[in-house]
Amino acid sequence: MRIYVDTSVIGGCFDEEFSEWSNKLFDNFKNGKNTIVISDTTLEELQNAPLRVSEVLEKVPNEFKEFIILNEEALNLSEKYIAENIVSKIFLLDTRHIAPGNCLQS
Repeated sequence: MRIYVDTSVIGGCFDEEFSEWSNKLFDNFKNGKNTIVISDTTLEELQNAPLRVSEVLEKVPNEFKEFIILNEEALNLSEKYIAENIVSKIFLLDTRHIAPGNCLQS
């Protein structure tokens, strides 16, 4: 199974409320039970994250990682979410996490 994660899921590995579930999820990625799907938006956010957070992703073997980019189709969808008032402008970055996944081909 392919599972998209953003920085909040990765950071959840260190949050008391979410650590049990986030760490179990990352164990499944490390063991190849699931494939982690990561966007370029998430990778950008990780550049400013504490080292221990970015290291979580590094522990997943490359063969169990899939990268997606915010391409033109995804950017247009992100903008449409805002234009149609599906998402408020203050959550523009969130739409850039949602849109690439909705543009993926299965």
